[in-house]
This record gives sequence, C-alpha cells and structure tokens, in this order.
Amino acid sequence: GAQRRIAGIVNETGNVLGMMPHPERAIEAAQGGTDGRRLFEGLVQAFIDA
Repeated sequence: GAQRRIAGIVNETGNVLGMMPHPERAIEAAQGGTDGRRLFEGLVQAFIDA
C-alpha cells in the first residue's frame, strides 16, 4: 500500500507523475472496470490542448 495514504504524486513542473493503484488496470469493462479510463482521456486532452 501507499505510505501515508498517498495515491499519487507529481513534481513541481507537472511533467512527472507517479500513481497508485495503477489506473491502467481499470480501463476496459471486460476487465471489470473503466474508472481508470478517465485519467488517460484527461492526459490525451491535456496534450491536445497544449
């Protein structure tokens, strides 16, 4: 588990992200979840908007 209940951390410039509990494992309904998909859709949109 995460120390001090920290599930994610990003550096000051926002270009390095470390996350738990691995949202990439929750992007397909066939695998039991789609909650992690929003993270990746947000990342894609951030690059489009940049």
